[in-house]
Amino acid sequence: ASSSARETVNIAFVGAGDIAQLHYLGVQNTPQAELNGIWSLPGCKVVTEPARVAEDFGCQLYADPEDIFQAEDVDAVYILTNMETHADFAIRAMDAGKHVLVEKPVAASIEEIERMKIASERNNVLCFPAHNYIYESWFERTHEMIQSGDVGDITAMYVMYNIHHADEYFSRDSILGVIRQIGTHLAYMSVYLGGDPVEVSAMKASIG
Repeated sequence: ASSSARETVNIAFVGAGDIAQLHYLGVQNTPQAELNGIWSLPGCKVVTEPARVAEDFGCQLYADPEDIFQAEDVDAVYILTNMETHADFAIRAMDAGKHVLVEKPVAASIEEIERMKIASERNNVLCFPAHNYIYESWFERTHEMIQSGDVGDITAMYVMYNIHHADEYFSRDSILGVIRQIGTHLAYMSVYLGGDPVEVSAMKASIG
């Protein structure tokens, strides 16, 4: 059955790590949404065993992501795996006619994002980045104040993200992991508030 014939949108998670817990709460708090099932990337380091996650979520555990993509009772797929797999899973889901939400960072390169955009248009489905902070009420208020001119002309922005993450979280690719995993938030928030940058430069420092 298609989603148009149902009152709810059936969602499945590709990825059963920590971020799946937050998306589960989002589904639970959305009356029009229902979690159909999950699949976990083999070898992925997760706090809880995938079977236990499925049990806690009250949904089925899929044996293969392709089973999710081909399931007639799945309308949308959340891609919650590591960044390097995002484009492949998202494109496969869209080619199967599923709408897709992709966790940040959306992909490993601009070329991958462009391929995802083409797949979305080709299949007439949505491909939505999980850039969640721009939907916070306080952030939308900031955006409105800037757009209305209430705060005057913006000449500079300073953005700081001060949530602590354990060192091992970034062990995969060192400082690049910090930029990709956390700096993603700062980048899309800055663009949303200030528009596309005219010039980009960077510097880095590490303490160790």
